Amino acid sequence: MTRTLFLAPHNDDETLFGAFTIMRFAPVVAVVFKSAKQAPAVTSDERELETALAVDTLGAERWEQWPIADTTPERQARQAVQSILETQRTEYEHVFAPAPVDGGHEQHSLVGNTALDVFGSDRVTLYHTYRRGEGRTTSQWEIPFEPAWPSVKLLALSCYLSQIRHPSTAAWFLELLPMREYVAHEPKIAAPAGERDPDEFLAENIAQMQRFAALRDVM
Repeated sequence: MTRTLFLAPHNDDETLFGAFTIMRFAPVVAVVFKSAKQAPAVTSDERELETALAVDTLGAERWEQWPIADTTPERQARQAVQSILETQRTEYEHVFAPAPVDGGHEQHSLVGNTALDVFGSDRVTLYHTYRRGEGRTTSQWEIPFEPAWPSVKLLALSCYLSQIRHPSTAAWFLELLPMREYVAHEPKIAAPAGERDPDEFLAENIAQMQRFAALRDVM
């Protein structure tokens, strides 16, 4: 199977914008920026615990948190992201990265552009996130999903209790929650053979609800 990397700029981007991609390809998920802006109200440990639950729900191979604070100046952040990606150039055959968009989140565009610089456009599929003031960006290339997958995505989104509570992000989990996901161009990687049975996949993840209850007890 092709070794695949999914780059999420922040904790929760992988679930909001790439849940179906993760369920289909089971990539390694890398969260690029370590949460600092929301501290002390929400700690990085809290957000990373939520991400661990979410990516486990989605069936990622594994996940990793990079140490670059989301308060890092842009030039320094770009250098840090490029430095890490350079060490992984031969480790992954394909990369999913956020599509750079005018008026979009600057750190989303930074990650997408740096992935293109390091891996080249033939090894990168750009996924859509959002444009400020306009909401989600879309294209003609929708990520296909199995009938049970939206329910699994909702389970994964439910892991992010801190973001559902936070006034700056709550809308993404409530008013602005379209389930469909899109890439910016025709995907450059074929879906793996031997799809998982969607009902079996959902049944396995229902057990996560018990973990969410435990998570609420410690937050």
